[in-house]
Amino acid sequence: MKNFRLMLIIVVALTLNISTTATNVFPAQTDAELPLQAEPVEPFLSEETACGNLEIKYSVKTDKKKRPAPSPEPGQALVYVLSPNAIQNQLAMDGIWMGAIQGKNYFYFSAAPGERQFCSQAVAPKSYQIVAGKERSLLGLTLEPGNTYFLHQKLSVKTTLGGLFPLGMTHELVLLTEEEGMKMLKKLNLSVFTEKR
Repeated sequence: MKNFRLMLIIVVALTLNISTTATNVFPAQTDAELPLQAEPVEPFLSEETACGNLEIKYSVKTDKKKRPAPSPEPGQALVYVLSPNAIQNQLAMDGIWMGAIQGKNYFYFSAAPGERQFCSQAVAPKSYQIVAGKERSLLGLTLEPGNTYFLHQKLSVKTTLGGLFPLGMTHELVLLTEEEGMKMLKKLNLSVFTEKR
């Protein structure tokens, strides 16, 4: 009987030792050790990388005779910039000014596909005090080849006394749907701009 108890104790001890060894050989992974899943992130936007040189200014005219509306070139994206506002706006892509608008105008340009940063800059008369931090608006987009994009330079002016005196202005760059963009485009004229020297 004593021999049986002794053998039972030895068997239990050996079993515990094997279990402990197996635990050490194959340790359990904690939550902290599990591989992290990639989280989708928004494109990084900053005025330094999106906006152009603020010392560059443009003179802008309207061409009411020509109203071209081309399609994207092969392997390229096409960007329309629409502005139904009286105040001048400039638009930059990846730190380079692409053009300017004043009045109810539009312009367009081809762009290589990929992640792009856009910066819209309002150039308002001194009588229009732009609300602090609203003189520029940034937008990040991933451009696809063969696609057309419509960017609306949207300005909202607050006035008093029946609209006689401007109080302030806010500025926003908005991506329109193709239907919205084509509808607005029909009401605008071509912007012709040259850099001031």
